Amino acid sequence: MNNMVNGKGPDGGWFGWPDVPKLEELRTAYATAATLEEQKDLAEEIQALAYEEGIYAPIGQYFVPTAWSNNLEGVLDAPAPLFWNISKN
Repeated sequence: MNNMVNGKGPDGGWFGWPDVPKLEELRTAYATAATLEEQKDLAEEIQALAYEEGIYAPIGQYFVPTAWSNNLEGVLDAPAPLFWNISKN
């Protein structure tokens, strides 16, 4: 699931977000689907509708620079800082 792909409108989502009830119906159906095949079909519909409606455009990426002391071990490489698995030697 991608939280940015939603049609809740400004009252239920972020300010300026589109109000697309059909998209919300599809998201609910996806979340409650009984089979993987049903989820795949719904995901295709969701993607097509999100593209048609222009829900959002992922126009870039960003990196969070981090620095760690040389005496730390077990620092995990992840998209966000994780503070477990770390030990000090």
